[in-house]
Amino acid sequence: MNKKLFIILILLMSLSLVGIIFVQAYYINNSLKNEEEQFTFNVKKALSFTSKNIEDREFKEYVLKFQDLLDQGVKPDTTAFRELYLKEEGSGSNEKLIYRNSILEENYKLSSSIFDIGLDSINIKKVLSDRETKVLKSSALESNSNLNLDAMMFEFGKLSKGAEIFYDTAYEDLSYRVPIHKRVTKEEIESLLKSKLNEDNIDIDFQFAIYSNDLATKIQSEDFELITESTYSVPVFQNKNDGSNYRLLVNFPKRNVFVQSSIIKMTLLSIIFTSIIIIAYTSALMQLLKQRKISEIKTDFINNMTHEFKTPIATINLALDAIRNPT
Repeated sequence: MNKKLFIILILLMSLSLVGIIFVQAYYINNSLKNEEEQFTFNVKKALSFTSKNIEDREFKEYVLKFQDLLDQGVKPDTTAFRELYLKEEGSGSNEKLIYRNSILEENYKLSSSIFDIGLDSINIKKVLSDRETKVLKSSALESNSNLNLDAMMFEFGKLSKGAEIFYDTAYEDLSYRVPIHKRVTKEEIESLLKSKLNEDNIDIDFQFAIYSNDLATKIQSEDFELITESTYSVPVFQNKNDGSNYRLLVNFPKRNVFVQSSIIKMTLLSIIFTSIIIIAYTSALMQLLKQRKISEIKTDFINNMTHEFKTPIATINLALDAIRNPT
């Protein structure tokens, strides 16, 4: 084989092998990034789940407390009533439509001793809202003289029994005045986080804490360390403007081991097969070089032997010519 062609083949084979190795490394690196992103997504989801459950639990507890006080007969200090009526009579139809949307606001001043926040009283706003649409046939109104449309609208405008309690800014003040260790426990956070993480097959140890304006609080697990690069966080106990002084943080001491373990089998298989290819390529290349060297030695041997045979043959040929031709 031509020496130049042999070198070109060796270079092409080497470049192909290097390309395969780079492709494998790129694929493994992308898989690792995807696993890290999925891990981050699941952790963020678990944190949001925990934060929402804590807030909902606190909300329900306070609603029950307020409802108990209201059920005891606490009267509102002030009442504001707003109502919208809409009556429509279609000229080309036999129907009359009545639409009502009403809101009743009752403001209460309640003793706050039951909530243990150090205030004399708190202001609570109870908002009752109802809306309804009713369609009446004109023929029914005409046939029944007892039906009075105005009286009907008055009865229709009465509020239903369904009601929901909303908190005014006083509720935010109330919540923020309560120390964080009285609003949530370490056991509750750990239980919620663990259950949600296990749903996504994340069963490794974790550490958590709640920080207030970047300062540690009493709510934190043992040996918690704030590591900026690997700590995940979400706001907790947000106000109506989506602002919060508290953040729930969590980190995983064995995060890298867990993420890498998900692709370790694929990585090992890739390394094994790539190693086999490298060994086979190296062996084949060594054999080619050895065969080329043997071929060169054989060629040199034949050339030397040919040269060595030419000298005595030429001498013998000269002697024979001298015998044939004495002159």
